[in-house]
Amino acid sequence: MPKHFTINRRPLSLEEKYKEALFHYIYDLFGDSSFEFEYLPVDDGLNDEQRIEHDKAWNIAIDNDDFDEMDRLSALHPYVEPILDIDKTLNKLDADTRDAVISFAGNDMFKETISLKCLKCHHEQIAPWNIVNECWNRLDFPDYPISYCPICDKPKFVPLDIYNKHFNK
Repeated sequence: MPKHFTINRRPLSLEEKYKEALFHYIYDLFGDSSFEFEYLPVDDGLNDEQRIEHDKAWNIAIDNDDFDEMDRLSALHPYVEPILDIDKTLNKLDADTRDAVISFAGNDMFKETISLKCLKCHHEQIAPWNIVNECWNRLDFPDYPISYCPICDKPKFVPLDIYNKHFNK
């Protein structure tokens, strides 16, 4: 398949590198799904009781596909991404695995994404390149790859470069 589109690459932060290394060694190589990562405390502005109520409301909204309620809850209490406590997590590993994780995390690693846009409804989204590439490699496209748009469900979801070329931007 000819490549006529841009793949975005950004270097991973140290925390992201350690997460990748830990997932690789703990889950992929050893298949240990019981291992728990250690995280720094998160201050999301909620006490324990409020957090429980918020989580209940969030789960009900998800079960009911109530996107308005999910938006309201997100605006009320935005999600705060927990930060990996690298030292505490590494201390839970045996010495050989810890050394392997540290060595692996010392490599240059990148997050690769691709921007996709719908030729019909103009919805734009950034997607992980590895997943999109895997799907596209299974299909035969004459000029450029096409996916189904998650909004309008039409086979018009193309790389942003193709979209811009189509609309002469």
